[in-house]
Amino acid sequence: MSRDVEVYARQPGSFVGEERWACGSGYLIAARLVLTAAHTVCDGASPLSTVQVRDEAGECHPATVVWHRCEAGVDAALLEITGPRWSAPRWRHPVRYGRFVTGLPEQACEAVGFPRVVAGPERRDSHHATGAISPRSLLKAGLYAMEVSNPPAAPTDAGSGWSGMSGAGVLCAGLLIGVVTTDPAGFDSRRLVTTPIAAITGDPSFSELIFNHTGSTPVLEPVELSGLAHRTEPPHSPAELLRADAAAAPFRDRPELGRLIDWCEDPAWFSVRLVAGPGGQGKTRLARQLITELTQRPAAAAPSGWAGLILDDDAGSADLAVLADVTSPTLVVVDYAEGRSSGLDPLFAAAARAEAKVRLLLLARTAGAWRTDRVAPTPRMAVLADDRIVLPLDPLESDAAGRAAAWREALPAFAVRLGQLDGYRHVAWSSLVAELHPPALASDSFRTVLAVQMDALAALLQASDGIPTRDRPDRPDSAGGAEEVLLSHEHRYWSRVATDHKITLSPMSQRCLVAMATLWGAGDSADGRRLVAAALHRPDRDDVVGSTATWLGTLYQAGERYWSGLQPDVLGEHLVASTLGPSGDCPGLVADTRGRAAADQLERALTILGRAHPTYPQLHATLTDTARLTGSTGALAALAVATRVSDPRPLLDAVEQFADTADVQALIELTDGLPRFSLLLGPITLTIASALARRHRELAAGNRDAYLPALAMSVNNLAVRLAEAGRRVEGLAAAQEAVDLRRELAAGNRDAYLPALAGSVNNLAIRLAEAGRRAEGLAAAQEAVDLRRE
Repeated sequence: MSRDVEVYARQPGSFVGEERWACGSGYLIAARLVLTAAHTVCDGASPLSTVQVRDEAGECHPATVVWHRCEAGVDAALLEITGPRWSAPRWRHPVRYGRFVTGLPEQACEAVGFPRVVAGPERRDSHHATGAISPRSLLKAGLYAMEVSNPPAAPTDAGSGWSGMSGAGVLCAGLLIGVVTTDPAGFDSRRLVTTPIAAITGDPSFSELIFNHTGSTPVLEPVELSGLAHRTEPPHSPAELLRADAAAAPFRDRPELGRLIDWCEDPAWFSVRLVAGPGGQGKTRLARQLITELTQRPAAAAPSGWAGLILDDDAGSADLAVLADVTSPTLVVVDYAEGRSSGLDPLFAAAARAEAKVRLLLLARTAGAWRTDRVAPTPRMAVLADDRIVLPLDPLESDAAGRAAAWREALPAFAVRLGQLDGYRHVAWSSLVAELHPPALASDSFRTVLAVQMDALAALLQASDGIPTRDRPDRPDSAGGAEEVLLSHEHRYWSRVATDHKITLSPMSQRCLVAMATLWGAGDSADGRRLVAAALHRPDRDDVVGSTATWLGTLYQAGERYWSGLQPDVLGEHLVASTLGPSGDCPGLVADTRGRAAADQLERALTILGRAHPTYPQLHATLTDTARLTGSTGALAALAVATRVSDPRPLLDAVEQFADTADVQALIELTDGLPRFSLLLGPITLTIASALARRHRELAAGNRDAYLPALAMSVNNLAVRLAEAGRRVEGLAAAQEAVDLRRELAAGNRDAYLPALAGSVNNLAIRLAEAGRRAEGLAAAQEAVDLRRE
């Protein structure tokens, strides 16, 4: 059903048979809640008693004005439809609210209403007005001016053709930004003035009504930054209620929130913070709460109020440039920052140019080597290495009593949201909540808030299955219990969607394929089809492959990715470990599919396996084989992921084993993918340099003329790496060999190889000095100068 409705209000002084009705437009922001213009349904400051909403079928339903404001700059009201015949509509996505945060002109917008110009004797039809808003128009009035590209004719003695358009919702980039109020004189019907939604979301009564009807309070999103923002999907299954963006359980206050608010309020123009903590600790939920608290402050209604967003995974350098234009203080949250360090430089650059305060909040599981070990470091990124930006996220509840309180608080919230999911609407959830009590929750397995909430959700689901708490053989508080309870209910969701797609798969096959999709992910259908074809051992052109890939893409969606996989991460890691590990139902599925995975999919898989490995050590062989047996692509992915996980050793061991047998081209690719300096990767860097020199030595033995230049270069690089590793005697020997090899090359073609010789002699001078052989070092340095003068 469309959200655009007609609104009618009987005017004062109307008599039976001589009723006068004002006509307006409205926008459904909930199943029974309509946003409209106050002047349509009010007589001055008083709501009119007889108000009706007409649906698409033309039937009128009584409604009541439950909130209104009609004052300078604000002309808006909320109607609650009370008629029993009203059929409450359902939409896939909730209404999202927005406001402008730059002065960039001509922001495309639209509004659908029911103006007089399209009214006939039998019905009043709709008009889809399109146009643009330039945020710097009507600044003093605090209003938006929509310049319309398809207006009615100019006003005549009969009045404006726009009459009846008042109350229409104005949308920009999919965000509700205001409500149409007037057609001002002087613009020949080419302008509609709009009350910004930002002017009313700060009203506690307005927000409370929205919450009562939707379960969430309105949060203002920045319109111009909407292309950067991470898009979320509403939950479709029980496990998805645990996602941070679903916010099903109430946020429990924590001291880190106050520290982050203080950081945002600091007068500095630009600043960076990193919140680090294990999976399930509540990093993303904390960041979302910070955005909510900043943007819902009363000042957020004004142009100077805070804006905030979670940065989308696919936001590119060109997209980020708009951050330089923000005129409102802006908070940008980068989730999984440890995997996005290469994309942070353009973000830092744009944010640092803004004429408003910008805060970059990075979220990561670790504050380790990923902050410093970059192939191409830039001055802007140096702040990442500063430990003062790191805010470690401690456990939310450190004792059993606090965990029990969080468990009890989450239970009724989950009950409400479960009742909104397909397949769970029939359960008397409130009755079950009254019967449940938290378990001991004293073990270390409940150190994260997600573990506590997962246990509460699992207990509620088991109760809905009719399993008494005391008799449950698979108590959620037992090892792996909550995860398996949730997965059993996810299987119901998988099966229901599979039926919709006319797919017949056994329960085991469904679980294995969902685990595979969670492990690899897929950016597009081609990525997904390749993996499904390998998993099912069928040709890629098979219809079964296409329908199965689409089924997996339908289950869990996030942003533009074709496969996003099961969330939250902790549950997804359990699914992968318990299904694709050596004791799972499909231990060979990783081997069957890894050869068809693209580079980004390999990096994702190694990230998931690397994160899960400390908890599920049985994944060791799966992790190392995936890195070792997928060529230089897998080895490069392993090097990148090693800097991000708490235990990088299995990944580095795999790369070392790969380097031992790799060919020259693969070793060169690994060398190019390594950072110049790295404490963590130093040993493996030396291993790769040694292997490359060895390969070139073997090749030069068979054809010295062809491979001598490459051998000289690899030996010179090995000398540098040996010295950096503290192995100075070996480094000096390699440096001397590099000079001898390049003297041989220069003897045959001095013009071509003189620069390389000068570099090697310079390197030898440094190595000699480091070894305490200063006189020889001085002589080598003098020769290097002479060569470079030449």
